[in-house]
Amino acid sequence: MIVPDRIVRTTCPYCGVGCQMHLKVKDEYIYAVEAPFDAAPNYGMLCVKGRFGTDYVK
Repeated sequence: MIVPDRIVRTTCPYCGVGCQMHLKVKDEYIYAVEAPFDAAPNYGMLCVKGRFGTDYVK
């Protein structure tokens, strides 16, 4: 299991809904994306673009 150097809380840029995301970063590389369960409007869920869109910015 990879232990992140940091977890960055951000807003998904792919549409206007404004879903919250946690990016797990290790050595300046985003290796996982999660959605916080306590944040509106997505409450722990991400769409396909939000979940896998970081593959394009790596």
